[in-house]
Amino acid sequence: MEHCDVIDYSIREKKTLLECGEGNGSRTFTPLSNNQPFQIANVTIDASKLCHPIVNIEFSSAVKFEIASEMGVSGIVRLRYELFSSCDGREPLSLGVWLFQKLTTLSVGGTRSETTSFGFDFCECLTCCSRCIEYFVLVNPIQVEATSPSGANEVKATTSNGRMAALVQEK
Repeated sequence: MEHCDVIDYSIREKKTLLECGEGNGSRTFTPLSNNQPFQIANVTIDASKLCHPIVNIEFSSAVKFEIASEMGVSGIVRLRYELFSSCDGREPLSLGVWLFQKLTTLSVGGTRSETTSFGFDFCECLTCCSRCIEYFVLVNPIQVEATSPSGANEVKATTSNGRMAALVQEK
């Protein structure tokens, strides 16, 4: 960081860095499955050569909601998306939580399937020493359930196509 202290910020161009992350597949959550958190995407940046960097994280994913029943049924899915960062492999820190919620009623027997996108942006000024940081998103199912008079129903949510990008710029 010594190189940042001798720069006249009024006469220099700001450096930028764009890193595209990786998706980590898909996961289907159901009322009866072992619904453990799932890391859907991650991105790693090295901003060590940037002075007082500001990071903007962009995240998006697809969520497919499916419900089936012999009779009328209502289904609800709540998924918790949590953004973490880890500086040089240290203990991850939670940076924010976003909630996806979908409620659907199927008035007669049959099936319904809907796919929608879910995403968020997050911005922070970096303060850790080395500036090599991994950002990642965990999806944790909070509620995946359906109700039906006959009990013969199925509801599930599949989260997939996780995408992350980090845009970093000097302050």
